[in-house]
Amino acid sequence: MKACPIWHPASPRSAYFRLSLTAAAGSKNGHLRCACSGAFQLALDGKRLDGGPAGQMTERPVWWTFALSLPGRGGDHELTVLAVADAADEQPWFLCEGQLGTTSRILSGPSWQAMAGPDQSHSYQERHSALEDPRSGDRSQAGYEAWEKAAVVAVDAAPLTCELAVAIEPEVRPLGLTAYGEVKTSGPIQFWRNPAPMERCKWVHPDGLVGKGKARTLVGTSDAERSAYLVLDFGRVVSGRTRLRLRADAAGGVVDLGYALTEGEIQERGRYVCAAGRQEWTAVHPQVCRYLALRLSQIPSSMEVEEVCLVSRRAEGHRPASSAIATGFEGGVWDLGAGSLEAVRQEIYWTQPGAASYDWLRALPLALNDYCHTGDTATARTMLATADIGEVGTDDLSRLLAFPLFARAYYMYSGDRPTVADVLPQIRRILEGASRSRAEDGLMRAGQRGWATTALHALWSGSLEAGAWLCGQLGDVEGEYRWHRERQQVRRALQAAWLEPAYLFADEPNTNGDDASFSQWA
Repeated sequence: MKACPIWHPASPRSAYFRLSLTAAAGSKNGHLRCACSGAFQLALDGKRLDGGPAGQMTERPVWWTFALSLPGRGGDHELTVLAVADAADEQPWFLCEGQLGTTSRILSGPSWQAMAGPDQSHSYQERHSALEDPRSGDRSQAGYEAWEKAAVVAVDAAPLTCELAVAIEPEVRPLGLTAYGEVKTSGPIQFWRNPAPMERCKWVHPDGLVGKGKARTLVGTSDAERSAYLVLDFGRVVSGRTRLRLRADAAGGVVDLGYALTEGEIQERGRYVCAAGRQEWTAVHPQVCRYLALRLSQIPSSMEVEEVCLVSRRAEGHRPASSAIATGFEGGVWDLGAGSLEAVRQEIYWTQPGAASYDWLRALPLALNDYCHTGDTATARTMLATADIGEVGTDDLSRLLAFPLFARAYYMYSGDRPTVADVLPQIRRILEGASRSRAEDGLMRAGQRGWATTALHALWSGSLEAGAWLCGQLGDVEGEYRWHRERQQVRRALQAAWLEPAYLFADEPNTNGDDASFSQWA
């Protein structure tokens, strides 16, 4: 027998799965490997298992491995999964195989049960209700009567097996409070710099959530129209999944979350609905933020907020970080820099949450930083191996034109000819797609949002140069000549943007000195 991809029969955008297992006495460990078309989260006996990044981390699904720890007494266990489809998934799926102890083999298939997951059709990037979660303590409230037989579904391509670096998930606590008070409950959460003073709400010892604070943080909102509000500052831009640890006297409390990179503007929002009792929730989707705004409402009795943090993800590298910083900056500066570099290394180059497709232009400096400071190329190899370049449209060119540059940098540092040879057809597809968009004057017919014409064509020129160089290294003489010749044509067309008096390239070609702008040099 082998594992089969499964999903809920009604094809909702998210689904829970569960499997009951029996471990023999003396079984103390097990292992799993899982893959999913989107995001997923595992729990054994209600406790979340570390690992398993969300979907869209890689363009093609890969196997993620998990270690299972058992008490050794034997007995029954329950494995539960929350899987969330990516927006582009026509047929979402989840796949799992492994072993529990020495007797129980784990294979996803029709023996699993499925239940529809949290509704994804709302304005929040992630909304979760502990009252509907089958991993919660009260199984009757969690809708256990809604379980049904999982459906076996078809998958176009099998997940990839990659040599992923071992990763750990440390918790990052906020360092300070930016705002504190009470606000209105209605409407989406905002970044309020000066909330109203506490009158109808209470928040005792909010500083207990900061740093190594140990004070008990208690919240209460006697008026349903008013909410307790707090903005936490992590001191730097961090990435990770939100984790809440709460103890509520009653169910139904609402925690609205707002993520901000800068003061005053919320980029993403989330919501968590509390159950009664002590609970811990870790978000499925990661966020990038410096500030985390919290708005707590519908808490007529008290709630203790034990922890609000981000669960970061760090790959344990085999090479120490190093630097070639200028003389005079050693010591304290590099002591901080080395720790920062080690802390942000991941087994994949995750560029941003919620992206429709992978951004190779953002990934390129991450890879270059890795090569320079650690000499590690394994992460870049994983990203190339999981690349899935489909039809090349004009809206995708700015992110895709960096793919040949990413592949060239990888080859120069690794010398890995087979991996680059495997992605050469995708490089050709990108460059041919860009060529089809060129007009008679040698420039692209359509620009890219946020890009000056000159900057986009400079990227195109660099991409053609990288493609020609890789073709030469791999023995494709025809491709080398073609992309080298096309690069010369793009460079000649770019001369229309050169303004001799300013001795600069203008943002747009064929403009005179009075109307020209030079934003790329600002």
